[in-house]
Amino acid sequence: MGLSPDVDTKVKLMKSLRFFSGFSAEEMALVAQISDFVKCNPGDIIFAEGDPATFFYIILKGTVFIIKHNGNELERLHLAILAGECLGEMSFISGKPRAAHAIAHDEIFLFKIDGQKLERAIITLQLKIYKKFSQMLANRLTTAARILNKQP
Repeated sequence: MGLSPDVDTKVKLMKSLRFFSGFSAEEMALVAQISDFVKCNPGDIIFAEGDPATFFYIILKGTVFIIKHNGNELERLHLAILAGECLGEMSFISGKPRAAHAIAHDEIFLFKIDGQKLERAIITLQLKIYKKFSQMLANRLTTAARILNKQP
């Protein structure tokens, strides 16, 4: 699953992603240094419910479904995470185990970012990443509220 493009290649990929809008080339290079490039095939489990949350991910290509156990069955939640978005940030932030499975819907490519390495990065980079988490979580909450209220 793991591949290893160089820092310059990773930065070029980051420039096309919404998550990294507002990041300087230097900041993207720092993220590239603490991230791994991962490829998953359709049906691969990226992380499972109950796993520790020591990493978070940025999706480069593809779609990830969030799946939750419902008794003895798996149930797809109303959440598909797309390219340019982060994945696994909620458990990463809270420090609690993963609350659901993340499964590749199609062939996907991800940046897997190590939390311990991020904690050792410069504070301005940490703040920028956490701000992106906040923005994405706010967008997801807004979407969830619209679905619950059945508003267009």
